[in-house]
Amino acid sequence: MGKLDELHQQIALCERCNLCRQGRLQSIPGEGDESSVVAFFGESPGTYEDEQGRPFVSQPGQFLRSNLRANNISCSDIYLSNVVRCRTPEDRETLPEEAEACWPWTLETLKIIQPRIIVTLGKPALMVMAHKLGFSKKVGQLTIKKLAGKPIFVEERNLYCFPMMDPAYAQRRQDSREDFTAHMRYLKLAIPGWLERPST
Repeated sequence: MGKLDELHQQIALCERCNLCRQGRLQSIPGEGDESSVVAFFGESPGTYEDEQGRPFVSQPGQFLRSNLRANNISCSDIYLSNVVRCRTPEDRETLPEEAEACWPWTLETLKIIQPRIIVTLGKPALMVMAHKLGFSKKVGQLTIKKLAGKPIFVEERNLYCFPMMDPAYAQRRQDSREDFTAHMRYLKLAIPGWLERPST
């Protein structure tokens, strides 16, 4: 059993915040390989994810996955997860203390995978990463519409953060769907160049 599998088993038993006592069925650790160079992080699982125990299986998740397939980005080459790994009551927005409680799992996941690119899906996931990985000043108060599709190089960690819109938001509007698709296409084209940066 690999380190990532062991971590997933630990996450599945997590009771670090009140979400484990507020109706969620299970914790959703994540999905992907230890060798993934790209890691996608959304905000939190929804009802379908909670039922099936996998990230991004609802309609917005299928929208994400279809965009990955359209750009020949194999799900076996990436890691999919959320910064909060339990469904919130009534699928409300996550609370800061919930993301804080889940951060040790996120950090350990990043240590094991060591991705060169972190794709954040939506503003909440971006803000968690920006705050915890030390690039908040590069994000500022801009909206996700302004930030999406614009790579951020995190010098201290020698990786890129690539903000994208939340697929649940993107699929509801035609212009946002088109932007999301364009950003995924750009991600695919940019990956080779981003990976050429020498490790420190």
